[in-house]
Amino acid sequence: MLFFECLPVELIADVLGELDLESLVKVAHLSKRLYAIASDSSLNPWRRPILRNLCSQCYEPSLKNLSVYSAVPRQNWIEILALAHPEFILYAATLPNLKGIEWEECFNRRFLPGWRKWKKDGFWKEAYLKSVVDLAQERAF
Repeated sequence: MLFFECLPVELIADVLGELDLESLVKVAHLSKRLYAIASDSSLNPWRRPILRNLCSQCYEPSLKNLSVYSAVPRQNWIEILALAHPEFILYAATLPNLKGIEWEECFNRRFLPGWRKWKKDGFWKEAYLKSVVDLAQERAF
């Protein structure tokens, strides 16, 4: 009898990438091996379900709390923060602890270079959130 965990890690990561986010969170905590595969940033089975959510613009409830799971590589948050609706970022998502350089990358991927004026002397996280608030206000009108 062949067990799922005996398969090559690349194949397991491929299968995990087909799951919805809630199922992936659960499966990632079933064993040490599945956790290691799910948290490996080079395999990154989270990318496909996250992109499916962002492209569908109908976010699964699990997306808003992904930052609390250590199995989710931080690089996924750069994509989420670059592509998600401003309202989701401001009012629903639990924001991750990212380094300043990661917030700068989020900012650069989401906004035009002219928006860098919001940075001034503060931190990139503040500049990013200020710009998202402005974007949300523009969309409201």
